[in-house]
Amino acid sequence: MELKQTIESAVTLLQELLPVIDELSNLKAAQEEAKAKLTAVKDDISKAEAELRNKVAGLTAAQIQNLKDLENNVQAKRQELTTLTGQTEQATTQRDVVYAAVRDLQEKHDQLQASLENLKKRFA
Repeated sequence: MELKQTIESAVTLLQELLPVIDELSNLKAAQEEAKAKLTAVKDDISKAEAELRNKVAGLTAAQIQNLKDLENNVQAKRQELTTLTGQTEQATTQRDVVYAAVRDLQEKHDQLQASLENLKKRFA
């Protein structure tokens, strides 16, 4: 009888444990589902980080190219300024030479005018 009672107690206990086992089974499924979702979220985060790094790298490359273009533009403008400065200096020198020539001619003209006036007075 004792064996029968032990078996009946074990069966009763197992019957009482069945809902707990079912609940544990449900919890295990929920845990695995949560793990799968967590893995998916981690993958999405990794993809987003990689995309962000690529965009940052692309942006950086574009900014570097813009800076290089600006540097080349500044260099070209600097060369243009140097050329124009040289041309301005050359034009200034030519102008000064022409002014000197005009002054010399003016002096010669004034001298000739004075000589002509003197001749007019002598022969008048």
